[in-house]
Amino acid sequence: MGKIVEGDETFIGRKHGSRKAKSGWGHKNAVLPLIEGGGKVRSFHVDSVRWQDVASIVNQNLASETKLVTDEASHYRETGRNFARHDKVNHGMDEYERY
Repeated sequence: MGKIVEGDETFIGRKHGSRKAKSGWGHKNAVLPLIEGGGKVRSFHVDSVRWQDVASIVNQNLASETKLVTDEASHYRETGRNFARHDKVNHGMDEYERY
């Protein structure tokens, strides 16, 4: 039986050479943490949050038996098809966790 792993990108710090913007995340570094049920976490720097970049990391680090939980961001649609199950939380409905 596969494990449950949550994934959701975040943006931290400032990209080298970028100027701080008043809003948005374009000047920050994108990080993708994968959080396994039970507390193990692995975090990865990603060049962008395009589905190709996200899928590459997720597919290389999770078994196909995994139950993947993400938000509804479009870059997870294709990625989630490679796993036993793909559940999505709906931030718009104030949902931030599923299990």
